[in-house]
Amino acid sequence: MIEFAVLPTALQAALVVTLVLVEAIGLYVGYGMIEDRIAPRVFDAIANTA
Repeated sequence: MIEFAVLPTALQAALVVTLVLVEAIGLYVGYGMIEDRIAPRVFDAIANTA
């Protein structure tokens, strides 16, 4: 396992910010792809039941 506690505090903070940013981008892209695939079917189902 990688030990980050031995790194300087500023580097640890930068690492955390970078990891959070990468996670946010991954979630944004992932949920965007899910929305593109599922939303049309949901909207069609809603339109056909009204």
